[in-house]
Amino acid sequence: MSAARRVTGPHLAIRDRLLTEMIEQQHDKLLRLARRIVPTSPGDLRNPQDFLQLSRDPVFNYEDGILAGLRSATSPCARNCEAGARTGAASNRRRGYMPAAG
Repeated sequence: MSAARRVTGPHLAIRDRLLTEMIEQQHDKLLRLARRIVPTSPGDLRNPQDFLQLSRDPVFNYEDGILAGLRSATSPCARNCEAGARTGAASNRRRGYMPAAG
């Protein structure tokens, strides 16, 4: 059995809820940090490069990267990659490209 397990049903809903909460908390943290550096609105976080002080601040860039990573985990692509990894391995085994797990 592979190390990655399929998340289904209620577990998927719990994962999605927790991820959404983490994104909201990180966004709030980033906004508080940005406001300590320059006066900003929540919309300004979409284009922090417009503010020279933000783009040069390493802590802001680090926290912004965490937010980007959390958001990417919720993307349809991430979900498709997760599903594709499972179906792709099974398909490759059927075609003889990979030995059966076992």
